[in-house]
Amino acid sequence: MKSKPKMILSMPNSGSDWFARNLAMVTGWSYYDKEWFNPITNLEFNGPLREAGFKCEIDFTGPIDTTKRGPLKEEFCRRYQLGKEVWMLDNIHWFLSEFDCIILLRSLSSTFPPSRLRVIQWYDQIASYLACPHEDLCSRVAYAHRVYRRAIEGYAPEYLRPVINYDDLKFNAHGALEHLLWNKWLNRDQLNTLVDLCEGSFRDKNVDAEWVFKSNNNSHLVLERNTP
Repeated sequence: MKSKPKMILSMPNSGSDWFARNLAMVTGWSYYDKEWFNPITNLEFNGPLREAGFKCEIDFTGPIDTTKRGPLKEEFCRRYQLGKEVWMLDNIHWFLSEFDCIILLRSLSSTFPPSRLRVIQWYDQIASYLACPHEDLCSRVAYAHRVYRRAIEGYAPEYLRPVINYDDLKFNAHGALEHLLWNKWLNRDQLNTLVDLCEGSFRDKNVDAEWVFKSNNNSHLVLERNTP
């Protein structure tokens, strides 16, 4: 029986670019360095992806036509052994069914503040799609993150998929990544190399956020440029 292609399911600003790059480096797998099933980051298949109902950061609407997805999955598998997706609110079941998935999640306090302002814009758009009841920006992005994460985590046990906590990769990468050994993604040597890569990345990383949440005189959280 042919094994399913590997897929990392995650959320915006949760480290999936970095983690997929490290994983591909360790295994030698060919991988797409963005989201292959995202129409915006795969212009070659933009039209077919939209017709099949795959979503992107600026458009969560539109019907889903799963009958058009077979050829797209075949094309991905012909080119790559590993992928990553973060825009899948209505497509989580499909990815979990069609791919050998792991789930990479990051806590709210670690996700925000982001180093890129557009991350906040993305979560604000997700909040609109989810009919968020809040109006202030900070509450909206927190709501979007909480609901999105809960949806992904909720499906993991149903499909017996491991969940990796991004924050655990800082100090306990071996414990966080052992799932990849038991799920036969990696052998022992590859696991140890990936642990060293992950923990080494955090030791070397010292980047201040470009934008931060700060309190104004009215005790509301507002976005301001970070000034060290």
